[in-house]
Amino acid sequence: MCDEPIEKRIDLLPSHPWLSHLVSTSIFAQPIAKNHLDNVLAMCASRDPRLLDWLQPVEAGKRVRLTHAVRRGERIEKMSQFFAGQGASPLAVRLLGAAAEELLVNAFYEAPIAAGATGSRFIERTRDVTLPEELACDIAYGCRDELAIVRVRDPFGALTHERLVQGLTRDPKGLARVFSTASLFAVSVIKNRHTEVLYGIPIHAKEQPVPLTFHFFNREGARQGMWKLAEADTGDDGLNRSVTVTFIE
Repeated sequence: MCDEPIEKRIDLLPSHPWLSHLVSTSIFAQPIAKNHLDNVLAMCASRDPRLLDWLQPVEAGKRVRLTHAVRRGERIEKMSQFFAGQGASPLAVRLLGAAAEELLVNAFYEAPIAAGATGSRFIERTRDVTLPEELACDIAYGCRDELAIVRVRDPFGALTHERLVQGLTRDPKGLARVFSTASLFAVSVIKNRHTEVLYGIPIHAKEQPVPLTFHFFNREGARQGMWKLAEADTGDDGLNRSVTVTFIE
C-alpha cells in the first residue's frame, strides 16, 4: 500500500521487480473499495482470470471485436459518444479516448512483435494490421459505480512484467501517460493466450483523477501454435497497404 505521488509509485516498479500490486489507502474512502478488493482476490485465486468480469454488472456498456487497426479511430469515436451520452465529463471522455488509443496501438502494433510474429522491432503506424476474425482484438467499455471503464484484450499474451515496467517508466507519452491518469489500472496476462488491460476513471472527473490501484496478474498458458506475418496486401499502385498477422497451429 502506498500514498506516494504517482512519480514515486512508478519508480517503485523497476526497483522492486516482484511488485505487482500498488493500492492507495485512499481507495478505502471510495464506494468501489469492497467490490474492487473482492475482484482482486477473485483474480488471484482464479486459474483463468478475466478483467472483463470487473465490468459486471454494468449500468451500460458495449463490447466490440476489431480485426483492423485502422478502424480503431472510428470505434474510439463511437466510444466517446457513448460515454458522453452516459453523462461523462469532457475530461473523462478525453482521457478514456486517449487511453483506448494507446491500448489499441499496443495491441495491434507492439503485441505481435513481442509474440515473435516478426523479426522486426517496429511496424509502421501508418500501416493497417489485420488479425484473424476468430482472434480479433476485443474492446469493452461501460459505466459502473461512478466509474467509466475501458478494457482492451489482444490475442497474443506476450506482455511480461519487465516490458510493462519499461513501458511505464521509459515512455512518458505512451503507457506511462495512461497509467498516470488512471484511478484503476489492471493488467492480466495468460502467456501465449491473451493480454487484458483495464483502465478506469471517475465518470464525472473534472480534474486529473488520482491513481488508486495498479494490479498485474500473470499466468502461464500452453503454447498452441505460433504467430507470423503473412504477405502484405497491395493496392492497384503496388504500395503495401497492410500487415496481416496469422496464427499457425
